[in-house]
Amino acid sequence: MDLESILLGSAAVALCAVPFLLMHKLSKNSEKVFLLHLKNLADSIGSSLGERECGLEFAISLAQNKQHLFYVKERNNQLQKEILQLSDYSKCTIDRVNKTINTPEGKETVIDRLSLKFHPVKSKSELKILDIYNSDENFQLNGEWVLIRKWEAIINEAISQKS
Repeated sequence: MDLESILLGSAAVALCAVPFLLMHKLSKNSEKVFLLHLKNLADSIGSSLGERECGLEFAISLAQNKQHLFYVKERNNQLQKEILQLSDYSKCTIDRVNKTINTPEGKETVIDRLSLKFHPVKSKSELKILDIYNSDENFQLNGEWVLIRKWEAIINEAISQKS
């Protein structure tokens, strides 16, 4: 192999790798920003973060004492921040909305939206819904189905301990 081929091959590999390295760096930076927002929410009520997780455009955390849930979501360059007092809710369920799309093979049902739905203790209070995945914002699921099932269990465990 001559030097020209080696240099050309090395440049091609570097060009292919750069976008992946940039995406990884950006995702780590956004995770740090989300965790900072979660920490600020917890600090605002004199609490601290317990178990937590970051998605592509959101972060969720249970307070260390399991009395509150903190949630941050970025949508259209706007930041939605929520603090939920878990004793105000009787349970948490997954709200899964499907849609049917036409494909060359026929009709196919796909997930359109995944949310955590919080059912209030008081019947006159409104449901609280926290979006985890929306097909209008993200083209495909990226672990959100596993994540939402995990957090439904974590939240319901924390709610049942407070009853």
